[in-house]
Amino acid sequence: MIHVITMANRAIYEAQLREMHAQRKQFFVDQLQWKACEIRGGGEYDDMDDDRAVYLLSLDDAGHVQAGLRMRPTDDKSIILDTFPDTIEPMRNPGRSPHIWEGSRIYQIPSVRGEKGLRVRGELRIAAIEFGLTRGIYGFLGMCDVGFLPSLRNNGWRTTILGPPAAYDEGDAFSFIAEVSDEALNAVREHYNIHDSVLLELPGFTGVRLPAPHEFEALMSDASKLAPHQLHDVSEYIRAMLRMTVETPAQAAPSIPA
Repeated sequence: MIHVITMANRAIYEAQLREMHAQRKQFFVDQLQWKACEIRGGGEYDDMDDDRAVYLLSLDDAGHVQAGLRMRPTDDKSIILDTFPDTIEPMRNPGRSPHIWEGSRIYQIPSVRGEKGLRVRGELRIAAIEFGLTRGIYGFLGMCDVGFLPSLRNNGWRTTILGPPAAYDEGDAFSFIAEVSDEALNAVREHYNIHDSVLLELPGFTGVRLPAPHEFEALMSDASKLAPHQLHDVSEYIRAMLRMTVETPAQAAPSIPA
């Protein structure tokens, strides 16, 4: 499954977020040699890693990150709209909107790349669309190096290139928008042969010991993977969640901070 990390539940994912930033440094800075990156505490960061950022992470059975994607609304700032406006033709510019989000920093660790990472790659894209449908998002802006155009064209997702390529420090890239709709979701599901929901968004709580994210995932798929103390922690969390739902039903559904 793909875990949704918002400002509301980041306390559950502190270890995974540190690991994600370290992996981003390894991939974007060490491997791809990106220069315009901030390195902090062994991880890669930029201005978009703020309170409004939402992260989609794929975790292995031990709770370690194996793939990630960052998403953020474009209504106040955007890498593409602010830094690379020349990659969007005026007639195709979607503009700044809470319904248009930007996807960036997508990656997979070496052990889940290529054919062996096909399901993880599919789950990440399906999760993005599923998340978008829960938040009223119409599309995701993205930027892609020209060398990855065949991969973009062959992932089942309905995308539209918005303009000509433009130079950046490491090559040439173009901007695109990926559709968020039930039709787009079905198309990507068919492409990867994944037909069940892959999204897992945990509410955040205080006053209760927070089980590890992969413990929840194991409970949903196979509870026999959990040790007795892990089952106890998850059970306590679920009880707290149910109490909050009963006591404050209007606040039960997590929301993106403005």
